[in-house]
Amino acid sequence: MGKNRTHQPWIAQNVMDYCKSCETCQWMGKSGDMKKTALNEAPSIMQRAFQRVGIEIVGPLRHKTRQGKQYILTRVDFVTQYLEAAALASTEAPVVAEALIKIFFQLGFPPEILTDRGGNFLAEVMECLWKCYGVKHLKTTASHPQTNGLVEWFNGTLKGQNLACFLADDFLCL
Repeated sequence: MGKNRTHQPWIAQNVMDYCKSCETCQWMGKSGDMKKTALNEAPSIMQRAFQRVGIEIVGPLRHKTRQGKQYILTRVDFVTQYLEAAALASTEAPVVAEALIKIFFQLGFPPEILTDRGGNFLAEVMECLWKCYGVKHLKTTASHPQTNGLVEWFNGTLKGQNLACFLADDFLCL
């Protein structure tokens, strides 16, 4: 099929029909009619540090910090891969917004921030924060965490660590 390089328009329909009739898929409850979401536009290539950062929340941690905090807000720059983390007591939008203001106070807000579609990042208080500081809020494609892959990779590394003992001051720069 790949070697003769002929165009066979019927092959796509045959593959879809086969997948829909697959006995394993029927037993596992896979209908083959998955919901389709629109793709995000391809990201532009970043030219300078802190042009775009990704943020996400890790937690709850296995152990709380000395101040009783059990979540970590992570921020990663896509050019330098500079990581900063802040301990949070909860993942509610006002708590996240306050932590972001403290984090970005040092270097300023970036032009673009990439987050997942969690309710805490889509809340009205966050929309006001983005607007107030002139931030373009980019959201990951639904059900596709790879869009924010750099942050996901760092978070996977952090989850393997017992960070509660390192977050004594509620901030961690790596």
